[in-house]
This record gives sequence, C-alpha cells and structure tokens, in this order.
Amino acid sequence: MPMIYNLFNKLKDLENENTHENSFCPVVNEDNNIPNLPNEPINGINLDTKREKSSIPRAGHDQNWIYPSPMQFYNALVMKNKDDGNSNYMTEAVKAHNEVNEISWKKILKWEKLHQKFEKPFDRHDWYIDRCGKEIRYILDYYDDPKSQNYLQVFVDVRPALDNFTNFFDRIKFTFLTLFKFIQ
Repeated sequence: MPMIYNLFNKLKDLENENTHENSFCPVVNEDNNIPNLPNEPINGINLDTKREKSSIPRAGHDQNWIYPSPMQFYNALVMKNKDDGNSNYMTEAVKAHNEVNEISWKKILKWEKLHQKFEKPFDRHDWYIDRCGKEIRYILDYYDDPKSQNYLQVFVDVRPALDNFTNFFDRIKFTFLTLFKFIQ
C-alpha cells in the first residue's frame, strides 16, 4: 500500500478510506509551497470551477496569481480533513478568501512605500554647519517633480547625515514633531 501524506505531513489512513475517491496525491507548487489542487470533484461534490485573477503579481512570472475556484477551495478542505460535509457556502468562502488576500496585498504595498525607489536626484550637496563647536553634515538631494509640468518645480530633501546617533535621533524626533505640527 502506498504511503500518502496529507497537507500537514501526517500519514493518511488509507485502509479506512475509499481509495478510489481519495487517491489524489497533490504535487507541491514551488512558487507558494502549496499543493496544486484539482479543479474537479475528488469526492463526488460538484462545485463551480471558475477562477478569478488576483491583483497580486506572481514572482518570477509575467502574470498575477489566480485564485482557487470554489471546487479547489473545497478540495483543499477535504484534503486537510477540514470539510464539514456542507459545500453550500464555498462560493462565499472563496469570495471572503480572495477579498482578505486583496486587502492584505494592499497593506503590504503600503509598507513597501517605505522602500519605494525614487528617481536619482539630479543634484546633491553636503552642507556643514557648526553646532556649538561640533561639525554637523546635512544632505540635500534635489529631485524633479514628475507630476509638475513646470520644469522649475523642484523637490528638495534635506536631512542630517547619519554620521552619528544624535543625527539619527534628530531625524526621528523631527518626523514626530512635524507630524504633530510642533515644527512647521
């Protein structure tokens, strides 16, 4: 008798299962480490096989992820031994699954804005000031404003260089003080 493991790497008890209906052994998709699920009945339950395209890009491919169909979603539950025998809510479950993924992706994109790459500045200067006998370096980066039709419109990013911890903490302090309008 072949040894088949479920999705949680637990040996399935094939002697107590109808091997004709439960003989599907998934191949793991290396892109997401999730088994490729059949889009057809594996236990006699027939559900919608239509799949929706996600807005989430698929790394290493020129296409986005495709969400599972209600049939695939139900098959995943069956394979995980999580089905309750009621397949009536699969369409709604898939809609909820897809919406949660889209919301999650949008939140990831918000976080990634912290690391968003800008065009390189067209000019850069280092200015030095004397702060009570200590030399402090500031970085000034000059950027074109891509949204402006006026080529004279320039965005200037001025900040203390991260040459010491004081400048690092000044950047943090400045961010909060400007955020809460203590400095304008």
